[in-house]
Amino acid sequence: MSATGRTELARQWATAVATAGYVPLSREQLEQQLLDLVDELLDLVLADPFDARPAGRAGAQLVVGNITSRLALRRSIEILGAACRRELSEHRGAPDEQRVTALLAEFAAGYSEGVRQLTFNQQEELKKALLHAKRDAERELRVSESRFRELFTASAMGIAISDLDGNFIEVNQAFTEILGYTGGELGFLTVPDLFAPEETADLAVLYRHLVDEPVDRFRCRTRLVSKEADSVFAYLAVSLLHDADGQPNGHVTMVEDLTNLHLLQGRFSHQTLHDQLTGLPNRQYLHSRLQSVLGRVEDGQIITLCHLDLDSFTVINDGLGHHIGDELLRTTAQRLRAAVAGHNAMVARFGSDEFAILIEDSPTPPDVAALAGRISEELAEPTYLDGYGVAVSASIGIVQRPAKGMVAAELLRAADLTLHRVKASGKAQWGLFDPAREARDRARFKLAASMPGAVENGEFSLRYEPVRWLAGGELVATEVLVEWAHPELGPLPHDRCVELAESTGLILALGRWVLKRACRDAAEWRPSEGEPPIVLATLTPHQSQDPDLVDTVRKALAEAGLPPQRLRLRLPLRTVAREDSDAAENLRVLADMGVVIGLDEFGRDVTDFVRLPDLPVYAARFDRALVDRLGEEPDPGSPVARAVATLTELAHQVGFKVIASGVDSRAKLDWLTGIGVDAGQGRQLGLPRPAEAFSGVSAGAAL
Repeated sequence: MSATGRTELARQWATAVATAGYVPLSREQLEQQLLDLVDELLDLVLADPFDARPAGRAGAQLVVGNITSRLALRRSIEILGAACRRELSEHRGAPDEQRVTALLAEFAAGYSEGVRQLTFNQQEELKKALLHAKRDAERELRVSESRFRELFTASAMGIAISDLDGNFIEVNQAFTEILGYTGGELGFLTVPDLFAPEETADLAVLYRHLVDEPVDRFRCRTRLVSKEADSVFAYLAVSLLHDADGQPNGHVTMVEDLTNLHLLQGRFSHQTLHDQLTGLPNRQYLHSRLQSVLGRVEDGQIITLCHLDLDSFTVINDGLGHHIGDELLRTTAQRLRAAVAGHNAMVARFGSDEFAILIEDSPTPPDVAALAGRISEELAEPTYLDGYGVAVSASIGIVQRPAKGMVAAELLRAADLTLHRVKASGKAQWGLFDPAREARDRARFKLAASMPGAVENGEFSLRYEPVRWLAGGELVATEVLVEWAHPELGPLPHDRCVELAESTGLILALGRWVLKRACRDAAEWRPSEGEPPIVLATLTPHQSQDPDLVDTVRKALAEAGLPPQRLRLRLPLRTVAREDSDAAENLRVLADMGVVIGLDEFGRDVTDFVRLPDLPVYAARFDRALVDRLGEEPDPGSPVARAVATLTELAHQVGFKVIASGVDSRAKLDWLTGIGVDAGQGRQLGLPRPAEAFSGVSAGAAL
């Protein structure tokens, strides 16, 4: 918001509070004070990291300016809430309700604390006035009485003076406004008559202690009852009065009306624990409820927790618009409630397109297959929005366990791991928690999570596997492989490292590190005669589609001083063939740079190969599983052998060289050579070795 906008906001705020009650400031002074608070609060809501606590000072500053009416607080909350949301929308693209809620809560709390302090200060002033009235001469008595009268009359706090039996002697106007009684009506009541029934006994004890015990005052939160029988949430500050002889003769009861603040805090609490869009409990609320349930279970009780993820929900958001997506989420919340209507269940939204269902123990725990079926049926029914009939399916991870001894965080994590496993098997699936698989998955995730630190600690190293011409055995290239020297599990091979990194999203960072190191190693290979070996790297699907792949390769070559012709890259054929993939464009740009490109996983799906556009590719490597199925001694008449021979001929017809990995026996080598496979790698052609082993080795003709 511009400086002009903030000035206008301060002007609007000043108008709102000035008309809500008396403010002992000139209009210019009030606007300047509020402008300072506007700047402070709007800067707070945009700050990173975000800390709402300083907003309490701004709330207290209102009280310092004697802006103490209930209407002024409500109008301030409304104006500041709207301004913060506009500020967040302008600078961050969308209002952050959590930030706004937290900031307004701290603002209100600071205001409350300021009013409370003002009450205490006024009470002390009143006490001093009463004491002076007893001690001083008549002149000083008149001055003190005048001061007391002004304070008593003008105070925004309700003040009542009563005798020791609770009969009202005098009340100010604020007291009658808070409780709804006139002064005459209060003459027929006592102070205890205004207490809520459930509070009467405790408050009577506190009032009696002022007389019986060596205490002069007490303060507490309580609930009073107005003339209309409405609840008045209040903060009481009660002091004991003494006569000229120092004997107790009455009470001063000061009442701060907290009703609006109580309702505001209740609304803030609801917003903190509930999803704004669907009204469902959020993750924090579900976690709290789960802790409560687990804390009171008995032996034999069963608890069921479902974690759901809507399949392809982004298709609806991106295709039909977010307003359709929001309506569908609301409908999904209603249908999930309907699916578990017969159970003691809570449906929660974890955010985005994730939901959870907690079913507490009932006479018969739900049949998980039937439960998953009901949920799927409810969600599959089309919802017509803006003329479109839309529906969703969901992947569901279900945990059903004896509740005794379970921990909320562990139960939630088990449901999350089960959901991840289910999603890996396809859409619209459900799965039940399996402790054995969960232990394996947790170990795998733990291993993957430690990979960045392992790279930093030097636990990863590179090895290079020879790629040779099958006819003659000359070295063609060396494929870079990564190995993890794990301190507990021992050496983890290349395939294991890549699988972990690919499944957890760490593959891009690991791939950049590998490519830089491999280019640097290759640049140091300088044989005394002939050409140094070419370095070859096989990319995963994520790496192939990385928008920064070209820049990553360019930087790696430049930093190592390696010519592009000395680098070969293999991209998965299935990824390049996909119409929505960026891999084909990356391939073309890299080829234009001079990097020679090959394809991997040839033979996994022939349709991928025939769908390929005209791309600058030099070779294709058979899918490893296809070569492994040949066995150590291939049978030329077997279906697999015939397929390999046919694919080799097909690749040659379109001008591709053919490479086979997993060449692990002499018989396999001879058979592959016989059908025309050009090059290969595997145990029979040389084991992976460190970079130093190739420093003086020359290579034959390149692929």
